[in-house]
Amino acid sequence: MHILQPSVGNQKTLREGDAVLLKVSGEELEGKGLNGILRYISYLQRERLRTVLVYGGGMQIDRLHYKKYQEERKRPQGTVPIDNITLDAYSFIQKHLKLWFPPMQFADSLSIRVHGENIDVSEASLCHEAGSVTAFGFIGTNGIQNYNLNADSVASALIRQFQEIRRAIFCTEVGGVHDKHRRRVPLLHTRNIQSDGSHEFIDTFHGMRPKLLAIRDCGIPEVLITSASKLYETLNMRDLHRRSGGTIVYRSENDFSP
Repeated sequence: MHILQPSVGNQKTLREGDAVLLKVSGEELEGKGLNGILRYISYLQRERLRTVLVYGGGMQIDRLHYKKYQEERKRPQGTVPIDNITLDAYSFIQKHLKLWFPPMQFADSLSIRVHGENIDVSEASLCHEAGSVTAFGFIGTNGIQNYNLNADSVASALIRQFQEIRRAIFCTEVGGVHDKHRRRVPLLHTRNIQSDGSHEFIDTFHGMRPKLLAIRDCGIPEVLITSASKLYETLNMRDLHRRSGGTIVYRSENDFSP
């Protein structure tokens, strides 16, 4: 069995049965990103590593909203109650994931609990079989009302909950963190990410801030932000930020730990 080595040097070697979390946006689930996602999951299966797939659905919700109202949707911030459009988008994504990757097992959305703006996944579970795939979506509940959640926050909560998640990759259509001059930032440190997700020294785009905040708070030594279409370039998990054209968010031993 091929052992995956840490890329920066502060992570332990991945071994059979360890889990890799792959968070993908709704847009990355369609088009050229889909092939990269399926190819990467297949690679992890061959290595007998478990996959935790967390998926968003913003693009699918936007599309259904426009079809119904003939106007662009204003994307909400934070945790909001779901509507029928959100539920339809959620069902659409699950249906297609089952077609694309039949062995995938879907976590019960009731296992993602919502307490105000906080997400609790202590009732969730991962498949224990080597090579398995467990999928988590963007809907959670407080026991009375179902909510549309930020999938980055769901991923962060899962990483904190399950110590067997030893790697994390966040896929986004922009392929990494860029400054306001659209220059890619290859490496960031969590200690420079502020409480609102902004960076202490780099003027990043506002849309990246919730992702950076979720990554800062997850506690894992390093996270790669890249595009799904470039996942095949990360297959040996070495020099990720150079090979993928993405961004490594790195936590040193002295970094803030929530």
